[in-house]
Amino acid sequence: MDTQLIIDNQYVPASNGSTFTREHPVTSKVVTTAVAGTVQDVVKAADSAAAACKSWSQTSPSGEGGGAGVRRIRAWRRHADNDPRHGHARHADL
Repeated sequence: MDTQLIIDNQYVPASNGSTFTREHPVTSKVVTTAVAGTVQDVVKAADSAAAACKSWSQTSPSGEGGGAGVRRIRAWRRHADNDPRHGHARHADL
């Protein structure tokens, strides 16, 4: 199985073309070749997600506008902002 990154709803390779493989533990046969994303890829994906969030945050499961989605994002941001592992995370301002 081969995998790629999904950025802007498009399957894309790593910006530098790097991949890595996962082997079956018994047979040592390669079972997955995956993209080894770079920091540039992460920034591009985060920027894409932030841009998409502006319109997504105005929707709801019922299609009646924002609400629960925005609350979930804000809760996630509070968690990320208080978690030292995410001190460098980038996110959209809501």
